[in-house]
Amino acid sequence: MISIYTHTNNPLKKEFWKYIAKKAVRKYSGPDAVLDSLKRGLKELDIPFQINPLIRKYNTVHVLAGISILEEMINKKTQGKIKTLIAGPALVQTPYDHNDIIQDKNIDLILFPSQWTKDFYVNLVPNLEEKIKIWPAGVKIPEKVSNKKKVLIFKKNIPEDVYNQIIKILQGKDISYDIITYGNYNKDYYHQCLLNASVLIYLQPTESQGLALQEAWSYDVPTMVWQNKIWKGEKYEWFDDKISAPYLTKDSGVFFSLDTFESELENIINNQHEFNPRKYCIENLSDKATAKIYLEKIKPYVK
Repeated sequence: MISIYTHTNNPLKKEFWKYIAKKAVRKYSGPDAVLDSLKRGLKELDIPFQINPLIRKYNTVHVLAGISILEEMINKKTQGKIKTLIAGPALVQTPYDHNDIIQDKNIDLILFPSQWTKDFYVNLVPNLEEKIKIWPAGVKIPEKVSNKKKVLIFKKNIPEDVYNQIIKILQGKDISYDIITYGNYNKDYYHQCLLNASVLIYLQPTESQGLALQEAWSYDVPTMVWQNKIWKGEKYEWFDDKISAPYLTKDSGVFFSLDTFESELENIINNQHEFNPRKYCIENLSDKATAKIYLEKIKPYVK
């Protein structure tokens, strides 16, 4: 049905050797997680696909990541060698990157991970409104769930004053906690921490989607997310109320500010919320659920 690419297979391109080097050091990135979820979901739904094939079987091509391979597939589309070209979500930060490549008329469909990321692009290039569709990646649903013992803090790129104030409040209440620091852990360790977590305090200003949050929900761990409302790039900025957690809902957790953190924490400790994060994740953000969304979005374009 579909051929999926994340890099070029041309050994004369830097992108090819960058991929080889990443595999050699076993570096795992966001695009890898997106691809793995899509593979698991499509297999679960018995949908045929290829990943980075040397010999392509299908006329529908999805370039999930990789500018060089996108350029190659745009050329093949202009030559009539493929029927449908899908791009995203792990390609460019703005619609003007790499000589406006994401605006190329040969791209039939662009997939974005969340609404605010689409809104940002469309604000810059209104013509992309109809071409961009929202498709979140999913997560694997574990068999075990949390036994609700400790507070877990996920520290990413949070301002130090915010982080220090949160720690001060927790210590003042004599609340036991563990800390995960972004870049200094592996996935298995994070999952082990989630098995003991009663709540995840998530400290990261912006997320295009938030797979680490979804993993917490899959373990039935509700999340408290510091609510930032602005993303800043080198030349642009964007405002959105859910910019730090696009898929957070009343079923999966709450946003907080420094002014509301203590009261929200007390509400959670005293079971004042009726969270159901695992059910929400299974129904909306599991591998199977998001693969269904994927198929729904690409169906009108598959030829």
